[in-house]
Amino acid sequence: MKILLLTSSFPSQGYPYHGIFVRELAEYITEYGHIVHVVAPRSDSDKEQYSINPSLIVHKFKYSGYVKRTVSAQSKGIPFSAFPYILNMFFQSLKIVRKEKIDIVHCYWVIPAGFVGILLSILTKVPVVATSPGSDLAVWSYRPLIKNVIAFILKRLSFLFTLGTKLRERALELGMPSDKITALLGDGGMNPRLFHPMKRKRLLRKKIGIPANAFLALYIGRLAPPKRLDLIFKPIAEDHNVYFLVIGDGVDRPKYETMCQKLDLQERVLFAGAIPHDDLPPYYAEADVIVYPSESEGLPSTIMEGMCMGVPTIASSVGGISDLIAHGNNGYLSENTTEAFSELFRQYIKDRKLQERMKKNAVLFARKNLYYTSIMKDILAVYKRLIEAPR
Repeated sequence: MKILLLTSSFPSQGYPYHGIFVRELAEYITEYGHIVHVVAPRSDSDKEQYSINPSLIVHKFKYSGYVKRTVSAQSKGIPFSAFPYILNMFFQSLKIVRKEKIDIVHCYWVIPAGFVGILLSILTKVPVVATSPGSDLAVWSYRPLIKNVIAFILKRLSFLFTLGTKLRERALELGMPSDKITALLGDGGMNPRLFHPMKRKRLLRKKIGIPANAFLALYIGRLAPPKRLDLIFKPIAEDHNVYFLVIGDGVDRPKYETMCQKLDLQERVLFAGAIPHDDLPPYYAEADVIVYPSESEGLPSTIMEGMCMGVPTIASSVGGISDLIAHGNNGYLSENTTEAFSELFRQYIKDRKLQERMKKNAVLFARKNLYYTSIMKDILAVYKRLIEAPR
């Protein structure tokens, strides 16, 4: 099969962490013997075309404001508002569909890629599927004008994958036929070669300034809305043996650093900045728990990667997180208040037997549900069925 993958976020030299999950999905598809062409927006450091492997070719298009990446899900209050963005994605994609004789188009996010996919389908009759990872259905579909656009797209897709059951329910509310939608626990699934239980390396703790016997909480992700790291500072301040490692960057980092200084936590809350994705496993291995406070989510990769590594999570009970965490079994689900996070954090720290049980249950859940060897079978089966169906 030849697949065209349309996405608004894909790693580049200048932005190596943007859309890492989309790249993984593309790589998984090629592992099964298929060819993938990716169309994604270009940043100032990108080449127009390059190959990641012989079966994975990336095509980057320019758009108005591409150097500063001013077109984003937050710009001007609506997603990807620049008309040139959609126009350029469409013409780049149409050229590839016709030249490479693409069998199926897979759009990552219902908007804007899904809209482009529908236009391609009208012109070329190629089946179009989409993945909704969170913000498109969880946030934008509740805004009146955009809601109508999303509903228009959903009703015309050949198939939809949602990350978690709550997004599936929202798609059904918007008119997506139930026989054309399924909920997945992952974009393409976790890589067992990268994320698996491993022994701790105390040298890493020494390198980053964490005592060998300290309790280590870990956060990996963007430091920007809808994340709420402020909810976790209080329980960390209460116990001087607790350290908090924050991996990632974003607009809220200065605000969080100021909060930590006011709480006299600058010695125990360590901001490590962005770390390459493939270098993350040893950091997971050092952690005793992951914390993930947020106001809106699909299926956070941090929680899934942590489970594969045997690290439970205390997370906000929002979005698809409840599809991953069974409260009290392989982690904790919390209300979005400092008091709720503090209480669960205290319970977890003081109960060693609870920690060990949750760690074992997290690994068992990951092995059964999260690895790409199981999730990709469902995705490829949909591809095959749509390609073979009469048009």
